[in-house]
Amino acid sequence: MPSWNGLADSYSELCQKFVRCSVRAEVRHLRKVLCHRLNVEKHQVQMLFNNESLPDHMTMKRLWLSHWFGKAQPLVLHYTIKDKRTR
Repeated sequence: MPSWNGLADSYSELCQKFVRCSVRAEVRHLRKVLCHRLNVEKHQVQMLFNNESLPDHMTMKRLWLSHWFGKAQPLVLHYTIKDKRTR
């Protein structure tokens, strides 16, 4: 299991690689799902698209229209888990 940002391997690996959600879902909703599944606090998870941080209020539809329109599906997002000691 990989470690994130030099952290110990205390985080459990996700069982599913993908999350299917509505176009009305916001980034904060996906963050909440990840926090719940990984058992970490909200401020530790950061959602990324092309290595850029996404604002919590952005919907999946807005993200798809502004950055992913015309590309193959599915829309790919990444996340990082920050160390508790750094903010």
